[in-house]
Parts: sequence; C-alpha cells; structure tokens
Amino acid sequence: MKYFLINTLFVLLFSACSYQNAFTKFNMSSEEELIATNSQSSKIETKNGVIGILNAVYINNTDRIYFDKEEYFLVSVYMKNEDEEYSFKLNNQEPLEVKELHDVKEFTTYIKNPKEWEKYYILSFKKSSKKLDFILVNKGYDSSILHFQKY
Repeated sequence: MKYFLINTLFVLLFSACSYQNAFTKFNMSSEEELIATNSQSSKIETKNGVIGILNAVYINNTDRIYFDKEEYFLVSVYMKNEDEEYSFKLNNQEPLEVKELHDVKEFTTYIKNPKEWEKYYILSFKKSSKKLDFILVNKGYDSSILHFQKY
C-alpha cells in the first residue's frame, strides 16, 4: 500500500507538468490552431440525401484586422448542382455584404488547397452577441446550424 501511494503521488505530480491538447501531436503553428478551432463544416441535405457541403471560418477570432467593425466569415460551398441558389444567415440576420472570391490567393492561410468546384465567399454581418449561429438556407434545404463563440 505504501508503494502504491508513493507511485500514485509521483505520477500525479509529474503528469501535471505536461500540457497536451488536441493539436499536440500535429506540427501546427498557433495561427493554424486558431483557424482550425474557428472552422466548422456541415452537410447540406434534402430528403433525397446530401447535395452539398458548407465550410465556414469565423475570421474575427483569428485575424485582428477584422476585430471591431462587423462579424466576418470565410465560407466555401460545394453543391452538386451548380445552379442551386442559397443564402446565408447569422442569428437569423441577412449578411450586410456577400463577396464571391474568384481569386483566393489573399486567403491562403485559411484555404490551403483551393478546389475549383467550390465557391468561396467573404461574408460580413452586423455585430452580434457572444453566440453566433451560422446557417446556409434555401427553400428546400438547410445546412446544420454552425455554432461559433466570440473570444
């Protein structure tokens, strides 16, 4: 019993000195960790199955340029049918501006491997509360709600 207590105390003391998180085993910079933490994806589904994919990055938490004015998102959308029309909402509010990106070179820190079949957008929304609920909407389908938190 005496050795068990000594060994347990020894393990507890020395394991508390190490810090590990979900990114410890990856070779990522702190900037890449921030981007991964503030990125979310969702399938776009109908009754018949998956028709697309939505990826969103909440830029305000990753880049101080976008800190005070509005809420900014970098979004990529893939739709099986390229002619599908859709819009975006943040906390049930329409965006102030939707800018489609035809050249993503400026955003290579966020988009590592751009794909020609995806559409990329920068969206700006009116300043909002701490809880941000982002969604892609259309008449016949929606994406899942992506929940983001402000820092």
